[in-house]
Amino acid sequence: MEKNIENALRKSIQHWTENVGRAKVNKLSLQNISSFSCSLCKACIADDCSDCPVYEKTNYAICKYSPWGEVAHAIQDDLGPRAILRAVKKELKFLKSLLPKERKRCHVKL
Repeated sequence: MEKNIENALRKSIQHWTENVGRAKVNKLSLQNISSFSCSLCKACIADDCSDCPVYEKTNYAICKYSPWGEVAHAIQDDLGPRAILRAVKKELKFLKSLLPKERKRCHVKL
């Protein structure tokens, strides 16, 4: 993963961590989850999402078939605070799963 995309992913994770807080106090709106508030979208949407780690995982642009859709559905259909919070936490977990795996270091005693 390119460094600029990884940085955008980390910013998106931070944003969704904040969205968990918003959802806990029933202050999450569609504006908080739009592409305008997403660092990954800002970094990747110009190339039809092809560099986006969400696209690489789902093989679909605009976060189709990612947990983001569940969040949008929960807000649009007013499914209630618990459903919204559950969906937001699922999206956050999904984004965290896209982070590059840390390389294990070999410790050699001399």
